[in-house]
Amino acid sequence: MRRLPVLLILLAFISVAAHDAASQTGLSNKFLYKNAVPMGGEAHSTYLTNDSYDAVKKFYQARFVKSNFELFEKAYIEQKSEEMAQTGTHYGYTYLIEGGEVHGPGTAEVWTFDQKAYNTYLATLNVPSRTVLDPVTLPPFSYLKNEVVQKRHTQAELDKLIARYEYVRHTYYRLIDDGNGKTKPENDVILKKHYERVYGSQSVTEEEKKGPDEKKMKEVREKMKQLKKEGKMAEMIALSQQMQKEMNATPTGQLVKRQQDAQMKAMMTDNWNEWVKCLEELDRASFKTKIILEGMESERKN
Repeated sequence: MRRLPVLLILLAFISVAAHDAASQTGLSNKFLYKNAVPMGGEAHSTYLTNDSYDAVKKFYQARFVKSNFELFEKAYIEQKSEEMAQTGTHYGYTYLIEGGEVHGPGTAEVWTFDQKAYNTYLATLNVPSRTVLDPVTLPPFSYLKNEVVQKRHTQAELDKLIARYEYVRHTYYRLIDDGNGKTKPENDVILKKHYERVYGSQSVTEEEKKGPDEKKMKEVREKMKQLKKEGKMAEMIALSQQMQKEMNATPTGQLVKRQQDAQMKAMMTDNWNEWVKCLEELDRASFKTKIILEGMESERKN
């Protein structure tokens, strides 16, 4: 299979601030699919919709001169932290406006997750797909798997959720404000929100970033080496305990302890419902189809 151009991968994951794509690019309304929303950020020409791939493809196919558009439909497998298969259609380079008048150049690309192509890929593997593409290696499924390992829930319950929600790993998400002045894919923001409900806030203050006095710690370590060399083990152990106590008293040490306590508490708590809510939220925020429009400025008559 041919690999998807790197440009499209970048477009899928670029993190930027939200704008009104139509007003920023001057794209003609003739090319704005009615049920699509801007992806956000500076990806002004990228839109998302939950309408079917076939419906969107038909919409753009009707707007290009048939003798002059390039059409491709292909499956794509990118083996990284997760597996995904996409089918895409690319229309260019000449398009039609009212009355059959021809303008150009311009392109429209329509992308969707192709479950059929994905299944075809899985069938080529010589091992059961779950051992290679097991969704429980990625959140939130990995956290649900922990509940099964802790015997608070069953594998059957997890399998049911995987069957219902696994696809959210392959859908598209808007770029939104993450609450800290940065723009991130909405699925990342959702995952972080639920993670912090379980494990506590991951934000760190400038004070908490301050560790112990490294110069002093180096001097103490050298002293411990000397005591060990002299065979004064009791003094070395006492000095080590004192150093650890001082480290724990620093803002960084206190932060580490809080994080460790939160991790331990989470491991002892049934967080199944929280991660199910996370999946439900990812489901609601996801989009099935992505549209990338380029080079189609508004056609205005003076």
